[in-house]
Amino acid sequence: MPSSIYYLCSLALAGTLASARTITVMVAQGGLNFTPGTIRAQTGDEVAFVFTRGNHDVTLGEFDRPCQPAPNAFWSGTITIPSGLNGNATFTIPIRDTEPKWIYCSFGRHCQNGMVGVINPPSEGDNTFDAYKSAAEEAPESNRPTAINGGSLIVRGDLEIPGFPGNSESSSTGAPTGSATNSATASGTPPATQTGNAGATIQTSGALGAVMAGLTVGAAWFGLI
Repeated sequence: MPSSIYYLCSLALAGTLASARTITVMVAQGGLNFTPGTIRAQTGDEVAFVFTRGNHDVTLGEFDRPCQPAPNAFWSGTITIPSGLNGNATFTIPIRDTEPKWIYCSFGRHCQNGMVGVINPPSEGDNTFDAYKSAAEEAPESNRPTAINGGSLIVRGDLEIPGFPGNSESSSTGAPTGSATNSATASGTPPATQTGNAGATIQTSGALGAVMAGLTVGAAWFGLI
């Protein structure tokens, strides 16, 4: 019986890994916007915000308080990419539930000028992307968290991001305190990486770590390891 239960748990966890996705959102491509502005993600997915130009960030906000950070909000920090610079940055957040997540850029008045978005908007009711964008236009000011938080950052090229190492192809994870470790997760364990066809560093999905941890715990529980 223990082996059967462990086998079923393994299948369920493997299914979660197989269905997990990384959803790419381009930051300020062709204007002050996130593309797409409406993102639909499942638990276990990751959303990767790709910065290629200008001064921008991505901040978790609240529908009723546009252009203001939510409690314990994720925040990429301000990412500055001067014109002509060879480099880009990707800030990736894990999706741990399917509750709506209202996002905005806190730099200058970008939020008021339409740079907002939503992950998993409600399927019905008045809390829509358009309503959030309209409310943001009337916000008197934009604010941001005091520390980088809630995601991992990969920097490529000649960029130097305050709060993160400035080395080319470096990867860091912001802990709630805003601390960061070069090429390491918040726990200090180096993430597994591989080199793709274009030579870019790819960080292994957090879903893989969750699956492996679950399998190990299950095996230990049933005396299999």
